[in-house]
Amino acid sequence: MQSSSASVGVMVPNLAHIVSIKLDRNNYILWLAQFLPVLMSQNLIGFVDGTKSCPAKFKVDSFRNDTTDIDPAYTEWQQKDQLILSWINASLTPSVLSTVALLSTSHATWKSLEKRYASQSKTRI
Repeated sequence: MQSSSASVGVMVPNLAHIVSIKLDRNNYILWLAQFLPVLMSQNLIGFVDGTKSCPAKFKVDSFRNDTTDIDPAYTEWQQKDQLILSWINASLTPSVLSTVALLSTSHATWKSLEKRYASQSKTRI
């Protein structure tokens, strides 16, 4: 069984083969249908839906005081979040990417895309 501390870089061999449709203004449902199974299969959906929140950056000592030691759980969370963010960004057309390029977490980016494009897709169905 693979440990949770395994390298996050080997989770999905080639995302471009799995998510072949880049998100544009008109295909949110199709893009979502490809992207959600990737996140769910890797147990990463909590990063984008906000249920897996970022741990505190620094460890706490036995007196419940912050230390200067960075918590490994924080580092692992950041690595996974940035990997997911890079997957999302790589699956967007340039015009869509320009709307979320300054967002720094996968959750913020996911919510922004959902807010902007989910309602447009629902009105077309």
